[in-house]
Amino acid sequence: MQAADRSKTALFGWELGANLGHLSAIARLVDRFTSAGFTLVFAVPDVVSARLVLPETALVIPAPVWPFSAFAGGRLGYCGYGDLLTQAGFHEPERLTAMARAWQALFALTRPDVLIADHAPAALVAARAAGLPVFSIGSPYTTPPPGPGPLPQYRADIAPALPDSRHIESAAQTAVALKSAARFTRAADLISADQSFAIGISALDPYAPLRRVALYAPPGGFTPPAPLTGDARLFAYLGADMDGVESVVQGLTLTGVPTEIYLRHANAALSHFLTRAGIRVHEKPADLRDVFSRVSHVMSHAGAMLSAEAFHAGKVHLMLPRQGEQQLNARLVEAGGGGRILLQSGTALEDSRRLRAAIEDTQLVAKARDAGTLAALRPSEDVGDALVAALGAL
Repeated sequence: MQAADRSKTALFGWELGANLGHLSAIARLVDRFTSAGFTLVFAVPDVVSARLVLPETALVIPAPVWPFSAFAGGRLGYCGYGDLLTQAGFHEPERLTAMARAWQALFALTRPDVLIADHAPAALVAARAAGLPVFSIGSPYTTPPPGPGPLPQYRADIAPALPDSRHIESAAQTAVALKSAARFTRAADLISADQSFAIGISALDPYAPLRRVALYAPPGGFTPPAPLTGDARLFAYLGADMDGVESVVQGLTLTGVPTEIYLRHANAALSHFLTRAGIRVHEKPADLRDVFSRVSHVMSHAGAMLSAEAFHAGKVHLMLPRQGEQQLNARLVEAGGGGRILLQSGTALEDSRRLRAAIEDTQLVAKARDAGTLAALRPSEDVGDALVAALGAL
């Protein structure tokens, strides 16, 4: 890259989803962006949590946040990414217009040369209307494969929330009508980007039968599976706002298994309780490569990035999924032999018993190891190399 190019700006935009996996990959690439001549600005819905993941010098601003919207229709679950858009209110012109224009205001303030969108559908609409180059990055779920027809589905046993995608297309047309000549004639256009980088493994890709390009590995690659040595050790990555967190946390202290934990949004009293009980408490998200070198089991809500890394590393994943994507991830992990969905009982003693039984299941350990070994047979390109190369071509 020529010296004249060294003042370019890349805006990282994130709208939906609560897990910090949306930032973990891009956080590892800040230095490489700088070396490539780009200043990276982060627009995120949770600036406080972002500070736990990003370098201290990172430029962080609030992203537009979708107002609460609940789909009232007796849903049995999502059948595709379109249902998530519907729940956010993407099909309502006034909501999508407000969100798209808020993003365009951010574009005017930050003057980016490229948008890197992670689970940011309104930002994609705004960028396409503004003629801004767009790269899409994220999990297989949030980066579904584009196609010639409507938004793709991964379930055929239920109907989409809005069977007629023209509601979504019409809302997008309204959102950009006064700003650009851009047109969205297909719902699939809404998720398209100049280049897409889906990070994950095929076994956990709900769109695997439809995807025509390879998935990427996270920056630095996946942790390879390794033989287990010594006694069981557990790493837990949970949210303190989960239902029944008290019984789950107390159950962890009763298993007798050496445990370390990152508890997102935990208050000081809860962290102190865990520390006094002999559990190692991480104050910020742990480096999974470091954690995987010493633990045999992982416990989480089954976020996409952690699920993929634990699966590839051959660690038994014990899962407490809460929302739609996590439930999907958990089912795929369990089907692939990488772990087990745990049912909460609401009592510490019973939660502890169930967790201990899962940890002592030697067949589960063998299945997880075999699943990771199989996944490792299909090496993936490092997303950092691919993304930096794409930036260099701008």
